[in-house]
Amino acid sequence: MMTSVIFVTYALTIIGSIVLIFGVVVLSIFISNRIRNKCWQSEDTGELIVGIIAISTGIALYQFSPDENKRIQMFFNMKPKCQEETVKCLSRLAEWYKDSAEYNVVLPYKDETKAIDSLKNEIKKYKK
Repeated sequence: MMTSVIFVTYALTIIGSIVLIFGVVVLSIFISNRIRNKCWQSEDTGELIVGIIAISTGIALYQFSPDENKRIQMFFNMKPKCQEETVKCLSRLAEWYKDSAEYNVVLPYKDETKAIDSLKNEIKKYKK
């Protein structure tokens, strides 16, 4: 579960960076043509528009990539809420707890005893 949150973060960052670099390259070609005093042609308008849109999109994707607090919040939103105690739901919940321990995600409990009690209850369910 946490790997999917991390994947989303890296994917948005990488794609945003690639689109941003593409936009910078397109705009640098547009600017270099203007510096060389080339006449304005119809494809120059396209370069300008594509460059601006690519840079804006790259920045937006980079900004939408979740920071650590957003990643933790996304992870906690993915916690299964078992209405019934089925094997499928409890195994997903156990996997969620395993991920939270494996990735050292801080549980949002103000009192650690509640977190410990919650984890003990999950462990007891699987010992039976």
